[in-house]
Amino acid sequence: TNLFPGMIEDWRNKWKNQFPFYFVQIAPFRYKIDKKNSESQKLREAQRQTLKLPKTGMVVTLDIGDFDNIHPANKQDVGKRLARLALVNDYGFKLTPLGPILNKSEVINNSIKLEFDHVGSGLVYLADEINQFEIANSNMKYFKANVLVKKNSIFVSSDFVENPKYVRYAWSDIPKPTLFNGDRLPSSSFLIEIK
Repeated sequence: TNLFPGMIEDWRNKWKNQFPFYFVQIAPFRYKIDKKNSESQKLREAQRQTLKLPKTGMVVTLDIGDFDNIHPANKQDVGKRLARLALVNDYGFKLTPLGPILNKSEVINNSIKLEFDHVGSGLVYLADEINQFEIANSNMKYFKANVLVKKNSIFVSSDFVENPKYVRYAWSDIPKPTLFNGDRLPSSSFLIEIK
C-alpha cells in the first residue's frame, strides 16, 4: 500500500509538479495456481487506497475484464474511462468521473452503513446476480450479507453476524460486479475494517 503512492509522490517531487495521475485498476483474472483466490483483489485494494492522494483517479475494470486473459482486449472502454477522468478533473466537464468509491462506513445496530462518492443519479445494485457483499465480526469469518440500497448508501447485515467489524465486496480474483452508479460505471472491490 506504500509503493504505488510513493512512486507517484516521487515523480511529482522530481518534476516539481503536482500533475494529475490516472491509472487502471488490475482486471480480474483466473490464476492457474490456487492461492486461496485472494491475490488480485489485494492489489486492487492497494490501488484503491492510492486514491487518498490528491489529483489521482482510477479506472475500474471489473466489468470489462477477461478471466482468461491478464491483458484484456477491450482497451477502448478503458481509454474512454481514462478520458472521462481527464475531461472532468482537468477540463471541467460535468460528468460523473468514475464508479462509486466508498468514502464512509459505520456500524448501526448490527448493520454496516456504507456511503459512496461518485454515485451520479444513485447507486445501482444488481440484486439478481451473485451477491458480492460479505460481512464478519472480529473473528473475520465472512458470511453473505443482506443488502439494502438507499440512493447513495448501502446497508449490509447478516443473521449470522453480531457486532460486525469487517465488510468486503467483490473479494475474489474473478468477481462478478454488482454495484454501479447511474452511469453504469462499476464500483471497485474493497475490504474495510470498521474502526
